[in-house]
Amino acid sequence: WGEGLELPMLLSQPQLLLPSLLLVTLGFYFWFCFFGLVACTISDPNSSSRSTLLFLPFFPLSAAFIGFSNPDVLWMRVLSWLPPSAPAVMPARLVLGEPHWLEYAVAVVLLLGAIALLRKAAGTVFGVGMLMYGKEPGPREMWRWIREGS
Repeated sequence: WGEGLELPMLLSQPQLLLPSLLLVTLGFYFWFCFFGLVACTISDPNSSSRSTLLFLPFFPLSAAFIGFSNPDVLWMRVLSWLPPSAPAVMPARLVLGEPHWLEYAVAVVLLLGAIALLRKAAGTVFGVGMLMYGKEPGPREMWRWIREGS
């Protein structure tokens, strides 16, 4: 179309690269813990409807793309703090907007806390699920296992 491609801003401003990489790495850990929690509740992957939960990470990505035009609006700010969406939305805000450093710190701390909780929950549900081999637990039953395992 006659337009040249520009380098991404992360390459021209390296001070944005490390914070973005940290968020993306923590986002991988968050979603992998979530996937582990979902996977340990599935007894037969061919007949379980829970595998549709594995598409959840795409929703925060789509929200990040929608907010590119105005990254500092309130809903983008809120999404950049929440653990499921922070790895997708906060890097977009770092590049396109001007978030306060405290917002970034809150996003990282909340993401670390959510990772710890999901990891603990996945381990508890996996441990009890191994004893209940053959039966897929319901959400209420999993919640009871997590509360009793803490």
